[in-house]
Amino acid sequence: MTDTLLWDGPERPDELRDFFRLHEEGTFGEHGFNWLLRDKTGALAGTTPRAIGAIGIRPGPDEMTGDIGYWLAPPYWGRGLMGEAILALADHAFTHHELDAVVAEVFPHNARGIRLVEKLGFVEVERRRNAVTKRGELRDLIRYRLERPSALL
Repeated sequence: MTDTLLWDGPERPDELRDFFRLHEEGTFGEHGFNWLLRDKTGALAGTTPRAIGAIGIRPGPDEMTGDIGYWLAPPYWGRGLMGEAILALADHAFTHHELDAVVAEVFPHNARGIRLVEKLGFVEVERRRNAVTKRGELRDLIRYRLERPSALL
């Protein structure tokens, strides 16, 4: 699952717990804000309130954009959950934090991730070679951008 994350992921259980704690707060700060995606009713995971993913946004390359990051546990892929979460996060960023755009970076080999952001209206703006180190190996990235809807301007 961590193959599609831009970072290597947690190495120890305490790092994962700290990561979840950060997302449970759901507050906006200098490092952005994060939401933990949970199955509140147990309809998806069978138990409540099980964490099934996370999504967050941090300040982007300029003060009017935000970089989003997200992950979802594989058993929940293909259900439209992450698309719904990304649009909710983007709407929150546009409405409550007055950002002009949100940006998502996807590895070129992540076909599902590319399809998802393109389906949601993100537009490819840049391809960067050797942009990030993942498990000791340089990887390329594709940068996508979603503009704030004109209705919110």
